[in-house]
Amino acid sequence: MADIELIDAEIVPTTVAHSAVDASAVDAVDRWGYTKQQRAEALKMLAFSDHDVVLGAGWADELSNPDASSSSSSSSSSSSSSSSLSSPGLSPMLPRYAEEDRLSEPELASSRSSLAENVADALLVRSCSQGWSLSFELQARYPVPRISQPHEILVENLAVGLNPVDWKSVSYNFGIAGFPWVLGRDICGRVVEVGDAVTQWSVGDRVWTCADSRDLRAGAYQRFSVHADHTLAKVPDAMSNDQAATIGTGLVTAAVVVCWFFGISLDTLPSSSSETPRPIKKRRLAIPHKISEGTATSRANSASDHSTWILIYGGGAITGIYAAQLASIAGLKVICVASPSNFEYLRSLGVAECVDRTQDEASILQGIDRVLCASGGRLEYAIDCVGSSTSSICWRALANSLSHHDKAEFEAASNNNHDRDADDMAQMVCLAGNPKSAFLDAQAPEVTSRIHIHKISFSTTFYNPETKFASQTLNTITQLFEQGLLKPCRPELIPDGLAGVRHGLEQLRDGLAPRAKKLVVRIDDTPAADVTHLGVRTELGWNGAV
Repeated sequence: MADIELIDAEIVPTTVAHSAVDASAVDAVDRWGYTKQQRAEALKMLAFSDHDVVLGAGWADELSNPDASSSSSSSSSSSSSSSSLSSPGLSPMLPRYAEEDRLSEPELASSRSSLAENVADALLVRSCSQGWSLSFELQARYPVPRISQPHEILVENLAVGLNPVDWKSVSYNFGIAGFPWVLGRDICGRVVEVGDAVTQWSVGDRVWTCADSRDLRAGAYQRFSVHADHTLAKVPDAMSNDQAATIGTGLVTAAVVVCWFFGISLDTLPSSSSETPRPIKKRRLAIPHKISEGTATSRANSASDHSTWILIYGGGAITGIYAAQLASIAGLKVICVASPSNFEYLRSLGVAECVDRTQDEASILQGIDRVLCASGGRLEYAIDCVGSSTSSICWRALANSLSHHDKAEFEAASNNNHDRDADDMAQMVCLAGNPKSAFLDAQAPEVTSRIHIHKISFSTTFYNPETKFASQTLNTITQLFEQGLLKPCRPELIPDGLAGVRHGLEQLRDGLAPRAKKLVVRIDDTPAADVTHLGVRTELGWNGAV
C-alpha cells in the first residue's frame, strides 16, 4: 500500500500542492481548471503533506506491485488534475448552490473532454465485507459507460437523489451483482448520446429516470449513465435539476403501485404535444372485477367512487408523497399516517386526512375508523412505506372497513363460485415488508381471502418495454407536472457532490435525514481529486479509507 499521511484528517498531494502556491505563476485558468488565486484561497483550508495521494490506495488488487505503487502514485496525482471533477472556470472548493440548468460553454467543454478521454468520476462500492467506511471509493478516472443497444441513451448526470435502499444494499450485501459497483437510482441529467433506434430524444434534452439497478452502467453515483429510452421522462422547463432528482424511484414506485397493481387509471390526457392541454378531471377508474396481479385494466365508474379511500402509512416518505398525489388526482380520498409536522405539507398536496403516527396502534386504527365513519366512505387500498409491523396495521384497517359491509352478499357470491366483485375486496402493497406470517395465520380465513397483498415488480412493469407501461405512464406524468397538478418533492441539498453521498446515506441509515424531503447531490459540486476541503476527506477518503 502506498504511503499516505493524515494531517488534520487531510491527505494532500505534494506535487500538486506546492506547485499551486508558486508566486511566479500567472493568475489564469490552468490545467487544473481553475485560477491560481482560487487555488491559493482553497489551500488556506489545507495542511501540507510530504506524500502524494494515490487514488485507489488501500486496495491490494490495485497496488499489488510495490514498485508500481510509487510510479502510479505520481501518475495518479497528475492524471487526477485533469479529471472531469474540475470543471474549467469553476472552483471545486466553492460548490455552486445557485440553480443553473443550462450548461455553460466551459461545462460543455468539460463534458466533451470526459467523453473523449472515456473516463470520469464515480463513487464505487468496492466491498461489502470490510466495514462501512471501507466500502466506498471515490474514483476520478472511472470508465465512462457506453450504450450497447439501439434503444439506449447516454446521460450526463446533473443532480441525483439518495435512496435508503442504497445504504441497505451495502450494509446487507444485496442488489450488488459484482465489484466494483455503482449504486444510485434517482437521476436528473442531460442526454449526450442516443442509440440508432432512438427517435423521441435528442442531445441536450433534460431528463429524469429511475435507474435500473441491475445494470452497472445505469448507476446514479457517477457522472455519466446509460438507460433504455422508454424509461426516461422529460424534465419540465420550470423544474430545477434538484427538484427533478427527487422524482425517480419514489414516483415510479407510486405509479407502479397505483396505476398497475391497483388498476387505477388517470383520466385521458392530450394525445400529442401539439394538442392544447386541458384540465384533468379528478375521476377514478376502479379496479377490475377479478383481481389479478399485474392487471392494469379498469371497470366502469360507480356512484360511490367519491367515497373510496386509500390509506398511506408513512405519508412523509418520498414514495408516500407521490402516491398520495397520484391517488388524489385519480379521485380517491387519501388518509395518511405521518408525523404531525408534515400534516400541513401533505394536505397541500391533496391529502384529505392525516393521523398521527406517534400514537399506539389502537389509537391509529381508531383515528382511521373515525375518518371513514364521518365520511361514510370505505377503505379499499393501502400502501405501507415503513415496515412489517406497520403493514399489519394497514391490514387491520382494511379488515375493519370490510367488516362494515354486507357479508351475506359476499358469502352468496362465494357459494355460487362467482368472481368476487371488486367492491368486496381490498388491496394493499407493502414496500418495506409484508405482515408476518404468524400474524396472517391468526386471522380469520374469510377475511384474509378478501385482502389481496400484491408482490410489486419493476422488471415486469416499468423496465419491460413490451408492456408500454413506462412510456405511457411517463407521458401522463409529464403532463401532470406541466399542468401543475403533480408537484415534485422538496429537495435537501447535500454538499460536496459524490463525495457527500456517503454522509447522506449515513443520515438516511441513522434516521437523521429531514422528513418529507429528498436528499440530493449535484455532480458538479464534487471536489477535484487533487484538492478538497477538510470536511470531505474527514467523511470520505479518496482512497476509500479514512
